Amino acid sequence: MEPVQQHEKSLACAMHIASIPFPWMAPIVGILVSGNLPFVKHHSWRALKGQLITAAIIGTVTIASLSYSIYNLYQDYQNGFKDFDIWSILIKSVVMWVGFFLFGLWNTVASVIDALRAQRGDWCRRKKALPMPK
Repeated sequence: MEPVQQHEKSLACAMHIASIPFPWMAPIVGILVSGNLPFVKHHSWRALKGQLITAAIIGTVTIASLSYSIYNLYQDYQNGFKDFDIWSILIKSVVMWVGFFLFGLWNTVASVIDALRAQRGDWCRRKKALPMPK
């Protein structure tokens, strides 16, 4: 495998950094403009895969949380709102927003780490699963 050129490293690094404010657009643009630059294409696909996983996790948690909330509200409706407690709803909402914030922070840190790996010329592969050719 030939060494990675500096402009490829810079493009891959810039794509990871751009994926922080533009999580979907930056990897897609990176894939489209990478052309015959396999290093940039690899990092773009990696960033897009990370965004898909993030969206799947957030979507699953959101759907589960909303389903649980709607179920509880329906149960309270059936009981005439006798045991209705607004504080449980507020606490659950705050916990969800704090969780989403921490997940977004983790995603940002992961993007910065991937950008540093790209600038270093790493292909972001696990050595045990996919050994790098020499």
